[in-house]
Amino acid sequence: MNRPEDFELISFFGVEPVLRVRAVPWDFNGLTFKAVRGVEQVECHIEMDVGAVSIRWHSGDIERVAVELKWVDSISLFRSITGEVLLINGVAQNPDVSIELQLDPTVFVRVHARPKHP
Repeated sequence: MNRPEDFELISFFGVEPVLRVRAVPWDFNGLTFKAVRGVEQVECHIEMDVGAVSIRWHSGDIERVAVELKWVDSISLFRSITGEVLLINGVAQNPDVSIELQLDPTVFVRVHARPKHP
């Protein structure tokens, strides 16, 4: 899976990840980032070696999003007019599906799915 540099992910989430296995490089490991923005809590778990990503977003006691993604091709970061966004592409080997996660200045998750035309 293509992905941002370690320091870019740490900067985006604002925290160091919890590693599934210590002393194993990130590219072959599971990473869990837990970002807190006021009452908003976002947990993003990335299994680099198998291309799996899960996102859980809670606003206080309310679960806003719970998404499990498999066969992710790439993760990237980009700047939009609203802030920095984590972009997850190629979900389930489908280039027409992507997920956006933004943490600042507000938290949001957006799903893009373009229908395939025969």
